[in-house]
Amino acid sequence: MLYCPKCQHTYETGSQRFCKNDGARLLLATAPGKAGKSSGGVFSNLLGRTAPGAEKDEKSNSIPRFTSLETAPPSAPEFIEPKISEPVPIVTLPAELKKEEEIKPQKAPPIAKPLARIVKPSEIHSGTASVGDRKSNPTGRLALTWDQPKILLGQTVKGRYKIVDLLGEDEVSISYLAEDKIVPGKKAFVRVFMDEDTDDNLSNRIFAEERVSLSHINHPNIASVIDSGDLPEGKPFIVSEYLEGKTVRDMLDRTGQFNALRTARIIRQASYALSEAHQNGVLHRNLKPENIFLTSDDGVKILDFGLALQRLQ
Repeated sequence: MLYCPKCQHTYETGSQRFCKNDGARLLLATAPGKAGKSSGGVFSNLLGRTAPGAEKDEKSNSIPRFTSLETAPPSAPEFIEPKISEPVPIVTLPAELKKEEEIKPQKAPPIAKPLARIVKPSEIHSGTASVGDRKSNPTGRLALTWDQPKILLGQTVKGRYKIVDLLGEDEVSISYLAEDKIVPGKKAFVRVFMDEDTDDNLSNRIFAEERVSLSHINHPNIASVIDSGDLPEGKPFIVSEYLEGKTVRDMLDRTGQFNALRTARIIRQASYALSEAHQNGVLHRNLKPENIFLTSDDGVKILDFGLALQRLQ
């Protein structure tokens, strides 16, 4: 039988584990058929108790639980040599493991310190480049002259346009073909003005202002000016769009003359270009067949703005 230690209600064995009244854990009754309240507490009643017997008491009483200080200490136990019935097997390591054990990290030899070097002040180079004459000795190359126009081949102007070919010369400038290093496959014209050595500050300022104005003009009949600047030797240049075709002078040399309708069309488109340039404060000053370009799609482009200003100087 099982009983509840709180309400003393009895239950059959195996029917349930907890009391229905107060939820206490059921305990096994001390006597069959009767549930008596144990004298101990709840936790002490959980432990099973057995009635003391004579034999158990004798065993527990035969061994004193406490010894007096006058009694002699127990003698040390005798050492019994163990008997080895079977030989202990000797384990041998493989040859690879032996090699790993034999290899020990060796200390690196000490690095010899470099000897101190005595530095003389006269041997120390200057941190700045010598200025010199940039017109005759620009940095990294020779100066561009009429006698040596190929000096610029392979050079890069404005950090973007690489000079790849020499196109030609005229009275005041040298023309080059360049490749745009930022836009792959894009080509450009670079025209360097060689006769800029003048003391006329007014003319130089006018030409510089016109170069800036040209860069802001976007007209279908004007060759677009992409960029401009000055070479290290002081010569100005203009970077314009790359055009495919021939000038009016080249076409006249081949055909001798144009028909009236084509001539009128060329003059009309050239007048549109000049009108746009005049509205932006730019004068051509040197309009001639060599400066009128006929593109491959039969369009007209005006070239070489500002070249006449160089001749007037």
